[in-house]
Amino acid sequence: MADILSRAEYRHRLSKLLARPMFQHKSNIGFDIPCGWLTLLERLVDDLEALPNGSQLRASQVKEKFGSLRFYLVNAAPRVDFITKSRVVHSIAKKGNTTYDSTAADLIASAERLSITTCMLCGAPGTIVDIDGWYSTMCAEHAVFNAEEVSRLLHDGK
Repeated sequence: MADILSRAEYRHRLSKLLARPMFQHKSNIGFDIPCGWLTLLERLVDDLEALPNGSQLRASQVKEKFGSLRFYLVNAAPRVDFITKSRVVHSIAKKGNTTYDSTAADLIASAERLSITTCMLCGAPGTIVDIDGWYSTMCAEHAVFNAEEVSRLLHDGK
């Protein structure tokens, strides 16, 4: 198990991330990311910004859904997300116009897949578990928490 970020460290790193060009645009951005995935998200943004068209990419929403990271770009094809009984997360892109290339989509899909093996509280290796009816990705140590404890740690830090 890794340490859970302090509230101050999380806010500092998050403010640096949100100051990057990808998050600077006129649209409102939905953003709710657990502290254990912050490093994963920082790497994804680094990789996306390094693409030839990276300076043109804009995030529209970043969140957790079904215990998995979801990262949406402005003008991307809409997606349908679902989870199977065996807790396998799937995302299907609907056909539509998109202004970003398949490399960006591949980077996002890779980060989303990695999130389902990364504890959302501490960033250690984890698996998707059902915590009081909510799918969450947790390491063995954090998987024993109930939903109230997880919520407190996600929102208040350690």
